[in-house]
Parts: sequence; C-alpha cells; structure tokens
Amino acid sequence: MSIEITAVAHAFTTNTILAQSRLTYDNVQAFVDRCCEWRDDAAAVQQAKRNTSAPPPILPLVHARWLSDTLRIRRPVIHALWDVLKYQIWHMLCARERLHGMVFTIEHSRGWKIGLAYINLYPPTRLCKNNNCSKDSELRQLVPRRAIAFTFEHGVQFAKSVAFTCEKCGWEYHPNYVVRPVLALNDEGKLVTQKERRYHLGTSPKPCTTKQNVLR
Repeated sequence: MSIEITAVAHAFTTNTILAQSRLTYDNVQAFVDRCCEWRDDAAAVQQAKRNTSAPPPILPLVHARWLSDTLRIRRPVIHALWDVLKYQIWHMLCARERLHGMVFTIEHSRGWKIGLAYINLYPPTRLCKNNNCSKDSELRQLVPRRAIAFTFEHGVQFAKSVAFTCEKCGWEYHPNYVVRPVLALNDEGKLVTQKERRYHLGTSPKPCTTKQNVLR
C-alpha cells in the first residue's frame, strides 16, 4: 500500500497542527522508519476484539512519548503524524526490508553492468589538498574500478572503488589513502618522480578487497 504524495501534501496543509509544525523531511522519515519497526508493539497492546489488519487509531503512549523526546517533536504533532500516515506505516516495508530490496534490485537488474553498485567507495574529499597546487575547482578526473566488499547485513557484495586524480599536481586520491608524486634521486643521482603513499586520509578504510579491472 502506498499513499500518493499529493494526498500527503493535502493532509499536511489542511491539518492545522501539521501545517504549523515546521517539520523537516528528516523528521517525517525518522518517524515513519521507527513506527514501521513498532507495528507489532502497537498491535500487541490493542484489545483482543480489535482486528489489527488495520492500524490502531492512536499510537501507544509510550512510543509517542519516546518519539517526542528523541525527535524533539511536540506530542500533538506526533499524534497528528500517526493520524495522517498510519495506513502507510502499517503496510509498507520497513527500512531494513527496503534496503534489502534495493540491494537485490541493483544486483539482479543489470545495475552492475552499467557501473551502479550498492557500495560505493569514494575518497573523503573532492578537492585537492596539496597546499602547493593551483587547482581551485573540484576533482573530476576519476577512475572507477570493480571491487568486492564483505558486509554484515548482505554478505559479499559487488562494490565500486573510485580514485580522483588532480590534473594540476598529479596527486591521486583513493578511498582511504592518497598517492602523491615526489622527487627523489635515482641511482644515477638524477631527480626523478616517484610515488609515496600516505595512508588514513581522513576516514578509516571501508571493508573492501583489492581492486580489479577498470569499469568502462
């Protein structure tokens, strides 16, 4: 079951409490995701004669109080959200199920063949961090490579590992390290360009195996 976005917009504008609430999209998404996980809780506290194939008219007080405290939304707004979204919440997939469905769709609908992956490993910066570099715009010269990631939730997954290269100074930015060209003396005493690896570029490494062939 799904509610048309126009119906939601109409409810938010005609409901006095919601219209004056100044809720954000993050507020609504957090409310929906948490309530989806608590459907069985809400059903279990209803009278035995109530048919719980439909949502209860009121969100249980303990859940409403917790949502109000943690999301910093007034209690009347919490109850108004439930009144508007309860049928959607009662029948929609929860966040875990939606994520699983997205992973399955990417893997089995040719997403990987066109360079789409559930796990995308990018450098933590889109700007060159070389203080001596004259580049004043974001990095766009990139090389995507196939990778394998081991996850707790979804097992072994195809992943995409992307490296940026600064065309001005030659620094290469990888998901968890940077490779920079440096000058060094060779055996003949001449200055030549070598590469030096500096690990731990801002973020800890994500679970990923060695990179394989470049995506085309």
